[in-house]
Amino acid sequence: MAYIFLAADDFEPHIQSKLLTANSENPIATIIEPIEKQNIAFIRSKLSGRYDMDPVFIAVGDDRNQVILKILLRMCLYDFIRRNAARKVPDDYREDYNWAIKELEKLQGGYSYAGLPGYVDGDGGEILKPIWANTTNDDNYI
Repeated sequence: MAYIFLAADDFEPHIQSKLLTANSENPIATIIEPIEKQNIAFIRSKLSGRYDMDPVFIAVGDDRNQVILKILLRMCLYDFIRRNAARKVPDDYREDYNWAIKELEKLQGGYSYAGLPGYVDGDGGEILKPIWANTTNDDNYI
């Protein structure tokens, strides 16, 4: 099996390779692949209502969306480290994971700095999705 979107070299800037391979009898790819698959499904579920995610996850090499790549890497590394010792996840990995979730929520809300492709109709024109707003007032002080 091979990674769906990630490449083995993508982890190097974020974690030392010896930390990936330490304390495991299994090859790293067999551990990361299901984690990657689950996180890709999560990203798709968050963003597919607004963006066409098929071209994003088909891209390879330098054509991959770097923002989605960074979000996916941070989510995968958090899950990878958490599987060994859930209570002992370093704060920086937890902060990275929380950052990734917040960025996904921003993208889901329409704040698109990532250059994600929208849906297109048969003529190649972009299909504009309705924008939903929340008018909840959490400030209930009188």
